[in-house]
Amino acid sequence: MGARTGAARGAGWRGRVGALVVATRLYHRAAPATVVARAATIAAAGLVPVAAAWLTKALVDGLGTGLTVRTTVLLAIGLAVTGALGAVLAHVARYLDQEIARRVSLHMQATLFGAVVRPTGIAQLEDPEYHDRLQLARLAGESGPVLLTAALVSVVQSLVTVSAFTVSLVVLSPLAAGLVLASAVPALVAQLRLGRLRSSTTALVSPRARRRLFYATLLTDLRTAKEIRLFGLGNHFRDRMLDEVGSVHAAERNVDRVTVRTETWLALLTAFVAGAVLVMTVLRIGAGVGTVGDLTLLVAALGAVQGSVAAIVGQVAVIDEALVLIGRYVEIVDDAAPSPHAPGSGPAAVAGPAGPAGPARPGPPPVPSATTGIRFEGVWFRYADDAPWVLRDLDLDIRPGSWVALVGANGAGKSTVVKLLCRLYEPTRGRITWDGTDVATLDPAVLRSRIATVFQDFVCYELTARENVALGDLRRAEQPGAVESAAEHAGVGDVLAALPRGYDTMLTRAFAGLPGDPVDEAADDDAPGDLPAHEPAGVVLSGGQWQRVAVARSLLREDAGLLVLDEPSSGLDPRAEAELQAMLRAVGRGRSTLLVAHRLSTVRDADRIVVLDDGTVLESGDHDALMDLDGEYAALFRLQAEGYRERATAGGAS
Repeated sequence: MGARTGAARGAGWRGRVGALVVATRLYHRAAPATVVARAATIAAAGLVPVAAAWLTKALVDGLGTGLTVRTTVLLAIGLAVTGALGAVLAHVARYLDQEIARRVSLHMQATLFGAVVRPTGIAQLEDPEYHDRLQLARLAGESGPVLLTAALVSVVQSLVTVSAFTVSLVVLSPLAAGLVLASAVPALVAQLRLGRLRSSTTALVSPRARRRLFYATLLTDLRTAKEIRLFGLGNHFRDRMLDEVGSVHAAERNVDRVTVRTETWLALLTAFVAGAVLVMTVLRIGAGVGTVGDLTLLVAALGAVQGSVAAIVGQVAVIDEALVLIGRYVEIVDDAAPSPHAPGSGPAAVAGPAGPAGPARPGPPPVPSATTGIRFEGVWFRYADDAPWVLRDLDLDIRPGSWVALVGANGAGKSTVVKLLCRLYEPTRGRITWDGTDVATLDPAVLRSRIATVFQDFVCYELTARENVALGDLRRAEQPGAVESAAEHAGVGDVLAALPRGYDTMLTRAFAGLPGDPVDEAADDDAPGDLPAHEPAGVVLSGGQWQRVAVARSLLREDAGLLVLDEPSSGLDPRAEAELQAMLRAVGRGRSTLLVAHRLSTVRDADRIVVLDDGTVLESGDHDALMDLDGEYAALFRLQAEGYRERATAGGAS
């Protein structure tokens, strides 16, 4: 719905006027003094060619009527000064334009990505249509200010020039002035149509451009390199990428062909009008009306007016295109506003000022300590209105200090429970309570500070080891020893301390040692004895080490009363898995723990094991009780245990 309303906002003149208002505010907020300085240079630069034309007319007429040498020299000096002023203004203007574009672009990108991270949920990030709109909004933030600044400057400066030269044309020949201005009307209409064609084409090819980037990333990403080569997929994905490139180029080629045809006819119209005006003027001078200086002024005025009108027409189309882009930017920013009905946007999702006539909104209640536990009460959930139910009337209880494990087949709803608990989504029906308080009424940021989470697809940040841990709680990370303490508790402290630059070692080889890297520069003066200055110190951790770094990141949240582990041991060998499980049991003491797992060997010590099936609780109890029940859990456990025994037997036989 947001996309449709956004499209409606971006269409038509009303949407463009709204985007222009937004752009005006952006310029005022981002670079007010620079904009004023640029306005002064625009006025001066617009009048320079007019002054040069009148000086040229005076000089030509004076030479024909016998001006004094002193007057002739003064006119020549005036022309030279005018030319120099125009050249200087051009250089100053170029700097001011770039500075305005930089400042506005920075302001737009800060606002845009602030809007992207503002919603408490992640539903919009799983919507392909949202990504298409976001790509256009990012384009607006990156190139919109450059396009709009250059176009607005050109239009205003050309208007100054046209206005001054039109007065000159009217003085010389009102008919000539009328013909030149009338010829601008069809050009304006044609350029506006071309601008709309370019904008619609940009929106049309956006999904293909995104797929092209996806295939290009597959071909260059280290994480996919092994499978690409082992399965021989390089040429396959290259061909797919080239197909998308070809489709984009075909759409762009169509726009270029329409542009060439249109601008050819416009050029012929301009040449016809210019020729007609020149013939009229020459005939008038031949009849004794006017001077050679008049002809000189008319030629200059004709060229300047037609050139300026063409610039105005062309730049109006560019402005139209830029405003459409900025309209996409406005859509994303506006759609990030809080809505009580939007998934992932609870009452406290976004803090906003009170209305001009109303009192300040009451803040969300504080997050209580989970003394009575966390409950899912009749929770239903699906990811879209037309999608199947993932959770169906789910009741789940996590008692204080208990270790609860969720197991079940793929698609049973285990990871969805974690997402709802962390308020990445909101229940479609039912509610989740934290110590009796509906979590939908709690501040999401404060709620999440009480939850230490390790996801199956945890992030390996290409930053230093210290930063990788510190990202769990940036404020607490500033306390001396906090990062090291979290790493020690996660069992990875010795590993990080032994790295080439200790905790300041980059956990990637992509950026380590780059010029300007503060870590690299610091090493120039204080490099370890076995590490030469300027030598890249980036390292790549093993999967198990990264897993512990992710745990350390979560443990930095010392106020967290709930530990959530979503498949924490996936991808680990049995020994590493056992070590990780022992460590997690140790750090989970005194906290409630929710463990999502496929390997049932990791959950047999849980206080309670909940078996999910098709979004609802199928079985619940400890390991022994569920084995005695001889139901789904017992069948799955025996199946996995048999697999382990077979592998052990095969290993012993070999």
